[in-house]
Amino acid sequence: MAVLTSFINFFVMVIGNTMDSHRTILDELTISSKLSEVFLVEESDVIIAFVTIVSRSGTDISSAMEKIPVGKPAILIVLHHTFDPNYIAPDSRLCVNKNTVFAVDCLYHEDEGLLRCPRNDDAIRAVKKHLKIDEHNVDNSRINCAEMESNICTAIGISGVGIIVAVTAVPP
Repeated sequence: MAVLTSFINFFVMVIGNTMDSHRTILDELTISSKLSEVFLVEESDVIIAFVTIVSRSGTDISSAMEKIPVGKPAILIVLHHTFDPNYIAPDSRLCVNKNTVFAVDCLYHEDEGLLRCPRNDDAIRAVKKHLKIDEHNVDNSRINCAEMESNICTAIGISGVGIIVAVTAVPP
């Protein structure tokens, strides 16, 4: 039986000290079974790059953009250091001059990590929407386990992105 996958393979780049805030964001994103981290940029469909702002936004973002390999779409997650969850950070999209780079801004603090705030929630939602992995987009799904005798269960989901077929071994 052929296995069709609609996984998005992503490669992670961390530019600067995120105080592990990037892990929190990745955990939120990889809740979706449609994302899979790879460890070679050549195997990726998209690059997810995290950059911390340590001096000036424009300078730090320009420096990060130079480090992101060309030829792949990228998501640039800009981390602004603050203790204020209501901090109004400059819009990083204004500093990105490539149409293959999608940028969002998040807030973090060295003691608290990624701040719990609407801005971060909105940024994560925007990345999911951009990647088309928002789990709420699933219109119809069904499970067909007619092949249980062969210990294989095929789950088919139809979403706005396409048809997703996953084959899972069922324990005997």
